[in-house]
Amino acid sequence: MVQNEARNITAVIACAGKGTRMLPLTKYYPKCLLYFLNKPILEHILENFIAVGVKRFIIIINPEKKDFFLEFRQFFLAKYDNSIVIDFKIQEEPLGFGHALKIGLSHAIEQSEKMILLAGDNLFPAEFIKKMIKEHYNAESFLTIALKKVSLEEIHELSTVELDSENRIKQIIEKPKPEEILSSISACAFYIVNKTFMKYMKWLKKTNRGEYEIQTVFSKVIAEEKNVIGCIAKKWYHFSHITDLFGNNMNALQQHTAPPHILVAKDAQISKNAILEENVIIGSQAIVPADCRLKNVIVFPKTNLSRFKKLWEQRIFYLDEKSITQQLKVD
Repeated sequence: MVQNEARNITAVIACAGKGTRMLPLTKYYPKCLLYFLNKPILEHILENFIAVGVKRFIIIINPEKKDFFLEFRQFFLAKYDNSIVIDFKIQEEPLGFGHALKIGLSHAIEQSEKMILLAGDNLFPAEFIKKMIKEHYNAESFLTIALKKVSLEEIHELSTVELDSENRIKQIIEKPKPEEILSSISACAFYIVNKTFMKYMKWLKKTNRGEYEIQTVFSKVIAEEKNVIGCIAKKWYHFSHITDLFGNNMNALQQHTAPPHILVAKDAQISKNAILEENVIIGSQAIVPADCRLKNVIVFPKTNLSRFKKLWEQRIFYLDEKSITQQLKVD
């Protein structure tokens, strides 16, 4: 059932952000192409959507990183038949998440009656995507928003959501003051909308930061439409900061591998005298020399650790903009 419905949906994924919270990694890599368990985050995202039946994707990108995405598409589509379509649309100026979604929506409505909207730094399990699609159709929802439960300490930097007994969203307040907190439920950047949602994009307003944010549109939709549904995610990965990238990798590594939790790409070159202690991820074509000891470390693909001979802990090894291997300590 969900597979048939998903085939009629176009997913719009916003990947145009500069990723300043991920510097220095994002001086070279687009944020959504950073590595999670030895695969780009975007690869995981697309695979999970394809698993539930979504086949059409519009990805909003930064023109400065276009070549990375073209290379990624060529590599990714080689694994699938011609039924998967990935189109790139350029966000010429960094005008925010809402602006990126508007670009994608303007093209997606030519192809589909319903669209998924997603920030490219959010990775949701296929089972939750399936649940979102099912809830959207069953409730005949106009807008369905993924939600999460957070602590009251976190809520001040996020949003607070009021739900009724049927999971309809009555109100969302961004970055609430203590007296404005509606609940410990917050909104995630994963939405499903109907084609007519586009008429509300005229309410997209520029913030004091000079960016267009989607929340102003949602406020108008909630005020005028009866069926705005919330769907609570119990587990997903958000990649906002370097600590998120490192922590998500380590947590997933421990969940999916046995102790000492080592994940090594088949074509990585590991010296027989190198020591991999625990919690180590080594990417494709990486080189780890003799006398190099690694513990709680991520080694990105194509990096060469030949000049790094000693014990290294809490590190990400990556390529800089000149393709020289660098190391970053993660506290």
